[in-house]
Amino acid sequence: MRASRLVSLGVVSAALAALSACGDGGPNCLKVTVNILSPSSGSEITQADDTGTADGVQVDVRARVDGVEPGDTATLTVNGTAAGSPATVDANNEVTFDGVTLPEGEVDLVVTATNACDETGSDSVSVFVVGDLQCQLAIVNPSVTVSAYPQPVLNAAADDDADTPGFQATARVTTSPGYKVELFVLDVGTGAEASAGTMTAGDDGVAAYTALTLAEGVQAIRAQCVSPGGGASGAAPAQTFFVDSVAPTCAITSPAAGATIIPDDDEDPDTADTQITLAATVTGGDTEGEPATFTVNTLEITGAAVDASGATTAVATLSSPGAKTIGIQGQDHALNPCTATADVTYVTEGCSIAITAPTGTVTMDADPGTPGFQVDIDAMIDTECAGQTATTTCENGGGGTAMTAVGPGGAASFRVTGCTTDTCETSYDCAVSVTSPAGIVTTENLTVSIDNQGPGVTFTATGAGGTISCGTVVGSDVDLDPGTPGTQIDVLVLSQPGATRSLTQNGSPVTLSGGGAARVTLSDGDNDFAAEACDSLDNCSSTSCGIRKAELSIAFSPPFVTDAVLGSQDGTAGAGTLTLDVCGTVGSASATVSVTITPTIPGGDGPATVTGTTWCRSGVVFPEGGPYSIQADGDDAGAVGTAVVTGIVIDVTGPAAPADLDANALDRQSAQITWTAPSDGGMSVAGYDVRVSDAPIDAGNFDSATVVTPPSPSAPGATEVATAVHLRPGTDYYFAVVAVDAVGNRSALATMGPLSPPVDFERSGVIAPPVTDSAQRFGESVVAGDFNDDGFDDLAVGAPRASTNAGAVHVFLGGPGGIGATPDVTITPSVASGFFGNALAALDWNGDGVADLAVGAPFQNNFRGSVFIFYGGGSSLFNPATMGPRTQDQADVTISPSVDLVGGVLGFVLAGLDFNGDGRDDLAVAAPGAFANHGMAVVLLGGMAPAAIEIDDNDAAPLNGVSAWRVTGGTAAPSGCFLGNSLTALGRIRGASSPDALAFGGNSSCAGGERAFIIAGRTSDPTGGYAELAFDPTKDLHVTNGKNATGFGTSFGSIATAGERIVLIGAHSEATGGVVYAVPGTAAGGDSTPLTVSSIATATLTNSAEGTPGDRGIGNAAISNGGDIDADGNEDLVITSADGSPVVYVMYGPVALSGTVDLATSADHVVLAETGVFNGADVFLRWGGDYNDDGLEDLVWMAPGSTPSAGASTSNVGLIEVLY
Repeated sequence: MRASRLVSLGVVSAALAALSACGDGGPNCLKVTVNILSPSSGSEITQADDTGTADGVQVDVRARVDGVEPGDTATLTVNGTAAGSPATVDANNEVTFDGVTLPEGEVDLVVTATNACDETGSDSVSVFVVGDLQCQLAIVNPSVTVSAYPQPVLNAAADDDADTPGFQATARVTTSPGYKVELFVLDVGTGAEASAGTMTAGDDGVAAYTALTLAEGVQAIRAQCVSPGGGASGAAPAQTFFVDSVAPTCAITSPAAGATIIPDDDEDPDTADTQITLAATVTGGDTEGEPATFTVNTLEITGAAVDASGATTAVATLSSPGAKTIGIQGQDHALNPCTATADVTYVTEGCSIAITAPTGTVTMDADPGTPGFQVDIDAMIDTECAGQTATTTCENGGGGTAMTAVGPGGAASFRVTGCTTDTCETSYDCAVSVTSPAGIVTTENLTVSIDNQGPGVTFTATGAGGTISCGTVVGSDVDLDPGTPGTQIDVLVLSQPGATRSLTQNGSPVTLSGGGAARVTLSDGDNDFAAEACDSLDNCSSTSCGIRKAELSIAFSPPFVTDAVLGSQDGTAGAGTLTLDVCGTVGSASATVSVTITPTIPGGDGPATVTGTTWCRSGVVFPEGGPYSIQADGDDAGAVGTAVVTGIVIDVTGPAAPADLDANALDRQSAQITWTAPSDGGMSVAGYDVRVSDAPIDAGNFDSATVVTPPSPSAPGATEVATAVHLRPGTDYYFAVVAVDAVGNRSALATMGPLSPPVDFERSGVIAPPVTDSAQRFGESVVAGDFNDDGFDDLAVGAPRASTNAGAVHVFLGGPGGIGATPDVTITPSVASGFFGNALAALDWNGDGVADLAVGAPFQNNFRGSVFIFYGGGSSLFNPATMGPRTQDQADVTISPSVDLVGGVLGFVLAGLDFNGDGRDDLAVAAPGAFANHGMAVVLLGGMAPAAIEIDDNDAAPLNGVSAWRVTGGTAAPSGCFLGNSLTALGRIRGASSPDALAFGGNSSCAGGERAFIIAGRTSDPTGGYAELAFDPTKDLHVTNGKNATGFGTSFGSIATAGERIVLIGAHSEATGGVVYAVPGTAAGGDSTPLTVSSIATATLTNSAEGTPGDRGIGNAAISNGGDIDADGNEDLVITSADGSPVVYVMYGPVALSGTVDLATSADHVVLAETGVFNGADVFLRWGGDYNDDGLEDLVWMAPGSTPSAGASTSNVGLIEVLY
């Protein structure tokens, strides 16, 4: 009792002390530590360690716990799960968990204790628990059971990897997770055992051996399983297999692959179809007694069991021809299969034969050069037999046997002798045969029929006296029909029934009756008859017969026919006579002919000359009148003949001369000729001969005068009209007309003259701009083109100072009456002070065949300038009915300069041309202020038509695909010349095939004298699309007159002369009256130093009519560029003198220029402006197209500095006038 109390007091005392310690945090509050004493970490626990009898393994878990008081408790977890109830710490600070059941495998044990101060400590160990040991082995690959082997068989079908040598197996060993497994393979045949390696079983307790290589033969496989600690082990019983993964070899031995089987191969002819034995081998050492199956395509045939040699056979029946695949399927004792195939062909028919010739009776000998009659037999044989030998055998007297090789296309030809004679009629049997590559013989029979013998034919002639023998000479006494002209006899051609008969007489066919009879007229002289009879096969026979008739044929030749009227066109007319050659034909070249004329005329009768079968009595003079009868008599060795013509009338009197001949000028190049139609015996004349000349016409020069197209003759008394064209204004012309009758007799000559076409143009009258109260400079530029595509040229007129220098372009549309007095269309700019319309050009920029209008505005863009292109067409802005106001904003193309072209005044002058000779229009644009007033021209090459083009000093990109040449004149051109101040397209001055050339000049103060550049066109395009055009001294020309202020190079032109084109360079203020220099179009040079124009000019044109030196004389507009004033097809030289009273000087083409030419005395035509119409302003002249479409080229006067009327104070309004 006392002890218990003491214990109790001790416990209480300890508890109080603990509580006291916990309460005040004193030193008695210790850290809890746990140390598991048993089992030890990493130990292996087996059944031998089992302390209990329950299932599983029971062990005691013992731990030491410090920092707690005896009696405190601790807890245990097994793999994180509480194991039973807490255990009490004993007086030795140990705690024991009795009979703890542990699971099999790796186990984690954790002991945890907590003291009164809530201090907690724990310890853990891991042990491995060995449960009931198992070690099981399984081969995953499926095996088969066969009677040949006591063991299960692993064959090729079960092989995991047939491509790897040996049998690849998969083994699975099942044991406890984490156990060590080792696999062993025993080759029973050799007794050698080898380890397949050691593995650790996974969480599922499985160790899998893949790619386990087993040798052929009997193999034993066993496994050993050991616990991780080695404390327990077990073995899986060995498993034995027979391994055979090598398949036998199958082969078809009969029929051989590629063989052809034919009915002759049939092994049982008494049975339908073709029976053959199939043979094959199935080898490999273990196939004897195994079954075999043959296949023919899809049909299976059971073969004999494989014998000791591996052989097997079967009988197959082949019924349908075609490709066959023979197959064999075999196996070895381990059921490893093998197969083999052989492709063969079963053929039941040979090559087909078609006889293509002969298809009927043979009538032509195939080889006339060989004795006898040769026949070609042609056959088409199936191409399967190409190269095989084909044979023809003929019976019944045929040509025996012939052989030939069948051609690639199946053709075979044989030549046999059908008859031993060259002609025959017979038939016989032949056969063509061929053996196919498979050995099948085919035969085709034919019957050859030959017939090349014509039917017999006879010819008989009968006259009034009976039968006429061949070779005899007969006269008219044999005539069977005296009432018909000529000598008639009967002929008869006979042959066998069915034959076709024909007859010719002197080569001409004779129509036979159905019985072969005909009545023929014998020709004078020889009559050669040829009779022929042909059978249905065109075999013909012929016979001939000659009969000579004694009479001679004779006839007259035209114009000698009965009742003919003969005149001047038939012979030579004299004074009341007509000399004729009387001619005809005769039937024999040896005949003689005499002529008799009634009534008799001197020298008329007499012999004629016979040449061949033609006779003539020449030079017979017939008095006018008649009628005459003419008889010609022929004689040829007693054979005579006569011919007569009657009613011949001789007429050598011409019709009356045309009366009232007159002529009136229609315009400056044509005249209308009229006269009264004369009578020819009360009838109309047959025609007229009308002539025109610049000299009086008489009989002596009539034939050399120019022919005028005559009218068709009218009735006598009617007015006849003809038109003479290509006349020159101011030239005297003379006219003549002759009437001609039906027989060529001509009337007396009717003449008149002189008549001069008007020397002046038809004038439109002065045309002023719509606004006349301010400066316009109307007419500063003009250009012609059919802008609205109506067939009439239109006139565009620039007024660059309209609207306070903004500018405008007025378009006057052409029509039947020319242009009107007011513009039809006006185009205005969108910006001020740009001088819109300072330059104009017409060209087809977009290549649609219609003229487009280019407009320059050089002072837009702060004096850099702009150019606008307006496309032409029937629905364009040039049609007044299609749109409202027209502005530059409606331009189809805008060409502007870059910022680099400061003060360039781009568009100061424009010109359309074909600079690169490609047939497309190009546009030359002048910028005389570019490069610090050096000046340049840019040639934009046609072919591309972007809406916007920017011209830079050297960059091609802004051109938007348009190629361009930059033309500055080269290194010789001095700065400050404002090159491009003038710009002109000269055409093909270097030859008809050359591209167009370009001329440009500068201002009047160029250092060293005024300059002119003639730049030849280039067929090459600029490198990179935009480049400087290098001056070529072999093509280009740089000239000067060595002076200033003469206007040299302000105007250019060109004209065709004899042999070459001439370039015209104007100097309007040089000397008195101005000068125009004529320079050869091929002239070149002046690169470094300009040539002096006087040194190369072939002619110098002057004007002595001008009075004051320095005034604008000729050369202010040397405008000839292909113009043709008189429409005679030759270019005319047209030059104007602008100062004072404007004058146009015309030299009609073809022009020849040399030396000094004074236009005042050398011009063919001079046109004066009407006095005072331009109010004293300088006047320029330009070609203006053809505004009224009358075929004559028109001119335009331009006076941009003129006042609107005499005495008006507003200058520079401008006026124009059109000369039609």
